[in-house]
Amino acid sequence: MKKILSFLLLLIFLSFPIYADELGLRVDKIYTGSVYWNPASVAANSNASTTLEIVGLEPPATTTAFNVWVFPPYTLEGLTASGYVSSANTVTIMVHSTGAIVDLSGGTWKIWVIRAR
Repeated sequence: MKKILSFLLLLIFLSFPIYADELGLRVDKIYTGSVYWNPASVAANSNASTTLEIVGLEPPATTTAFNVWVFPPYTLEGLTASGYVSSANTVTIMVHSTGAIVDLSGGTWKIWVIRAR
């Protein structure tokens, strides 16, 4: 069911241009990718990260805005996850701990990168 909903949402995004009037931006491209990642034990008040290659992803520029959505394969046990475009064709995903040490298992993380101009 999750796959169907994700696919439908992606179709909606790709069906027509989306405008963010307040920012003057238009969503013009959605990149997707996935990576198998087994984060190391994340100590309190620290983070762990990995990178993912998405071919065709341009480096950030002043005329481009990227919104990176991170979909972990399991519950994060109190951690938070985020992502950002770190260079051309590369997205970095991170998990952040503000509490106790957490040891996550491996799994396939899915990433969406929405580009607006």
